Amino acid sequence: MIKKITAVALALTLSISSLVSAASLYPYGEKGYGAKNVRFKGNLSPSGLGVEERPSNVNRHDLRMYNINSKEYTPGSGYLQTVQYDIQPILGESQDKFSKKSGYHVAPLDEELIRDIAKKANGNPDYVWKQIDQFAKQAASSPSMSAEKVLFYKVDNSPYVNIGSIIYYSGGGDPDMVEVKDGNGITSPVFQTTYKTTNWPEILELKQDGQNVKVKAAGHSVYDALVSGQIIVNNDTANTKKVFTKNTPVSNYTVTYEGGIPLSDLPGLKSGENKVTLRVNDAFGRTAEKTISVNVVGEKTNLKVVDLQVSPNPLKQEGSGTATVVVQNESKETLTSPVVLNVDGVLVGTQVVTLAPGESKTLTFSFSVPAKKTIHIQATINPNRDQPNNETSYTDNTKDLSVRAIAEELEEKKPGDPGKFNLTATVPTQSDLRWGKKTPVYVVANNGGFYKEVGGMKIEYPVSFNTEIKVSYPGYSDTFVKSVTTEKPGKAIKIEVPTPDYKAFSTKYGTPIPEDGFLDINVQAHVNYDEMLKEEIDKSDNKASGFVRVYWSKTKIIEDKPASDKK
Repeated sequence: MIKKITAVALALTLSISSLVSAASLYPYGEKGYGAKNVRFKGNLSPSGLGVEERPSNVNRHDLRMYNINSKEYTPGSGYLQTVQYDIQPILGESQDKFSKKSGYHVAPLDEELIRDIAKKANGNPDYVWKQIDQFAKQAASSPSMSAEKVLFYKVDNSPYVNIGSIIYYSGGGDPDMVEVKDGNGITSPVFQTTYKTTNWPEILELKQDGQNVKVKAAGHSVYDALVSGQIIVNNDTANTKKVFTKNTPVSNYTVTYEGGIPLSDLPGLKSGENKVTLRVNDAFGRTAEKTISVNVVGEKTNLKVVDLQVSPNPLKQEGSGTATVVVQNESKETLTSPVVLNVDGVLVGTQVVTLAPGESKTLTFSFSVPAKKTIHIQATINPNRDQPNNETSYTDNTKDLSVRAIAEELEEKKPGDPGKFNLTATVPTQSDLRWGKKTPVYVVANNGGFYKEVGGMKIEYPVSFNTEIKVSYPGYSDTFVKSVTTEKPGKAIKIEVPTPDYKAFSTKYGTPIPEDGFLDINVQAHVNYDEMLKEEIDKSDNKASGFVRVYWSKTKIIEDKPASDKK
């Protein structure tokens, strides 16, 4: 009897301890509700100010979450008591200077608290804390005191961040803020805010359907809804393949992918039973995973291109070249199949090869070189997938190669000093742009000079390479690859991206958007990212990053502003 009472007492003690621990996080902050003249510094543009410090009053602002998928509130009843700092006019300013635009709903930059808010918003606490911590550090040193979705503040020199950023990185947003009648900010809140939250990704269907794996998966979020999936075969990460990514169209905060993945596209499958794991991700570090058994009938039947080489390298424009192709039979029976070579998408040769089990053979093809600076070579065995028609996998039937081709006019060029055989990237600062449907983004590929010896002289020649440009801002991201041919000193590369719209600005600022609000279009450039230009010696400085700053006052006439917000 004594043991039973002790166990019950212990359980009750642990339960009370957990409740006290959770409750101790709310309300938070060193200043109690009703405190006045608290120093508050940050980007105060929603109040018509810049980055500056103001006296503020501490008020109670209640918070809860509503999961739009499960239709459940967190907390289950009531609200969390959080903090709003209301900035105050200084001497000489009107007392109603900040009427209806004085409040800043914030939380201390405290890992335990931010993880708890993320958990209550159904986010991934590890992912959310990593994003908040990373961008808060960037924002703290930024002239705008902002980075991505994070707005950084100081309350009597203690670091704080906007609560909206914590909810966003949890997959939520779209706050419904209701002013409380007669709320005094101390014993009752001035506002009660409900944020929409969403579920983690879901795998709705995963099963073998003949020679396919049938997949249906969904991702949920208030903003930037996305679902992507990868398959891992037999628990071997070397046998991992990304099989889908989808972010449009979005319906009811959900994006759904449905399709079939051919078994022949999956690496590492063997005859008999296999374990196939689908891992699904959304844009906010939330995942779902499911494993099924997939049965592959019969022995492995597979032909592959093992290697593809071209000589000379570089090629000479309007000259001739030779491609060497190594093919192999991984089956347990002798197979006969065609091997084709394409140059810039044009078929230039076909050979039929017979391979015994496990045998490899080397084939050579001659071809004419087009008058182009980059030549794309592709070798394929069993191109029509009908000789044989039952390969276990077709993922290794093709190899591609991009080769530089030089013209013969090198001797006509003037001699110069030997260069560094080096490329570098620069992203120039671009700002104060006028409105347009598209915003131009410039990247500079700097060329230190590439030379070869001709007749005892160092002669400069143009080089060709590929440049990868990644661009992002709230609600938008894209990757561009541009082929560049240039001599010293280099060339500017221009791309165009959709100009940030009302939704992008309101994601950062909420509503109304301040007249001097701005968004940074983040730009990352990587010249020779695929190392196509093999002569380059130093690749350590091939990357650069920067931004294009776009101001709301010059973009606000974009027509997709919600009708409810148009005046």
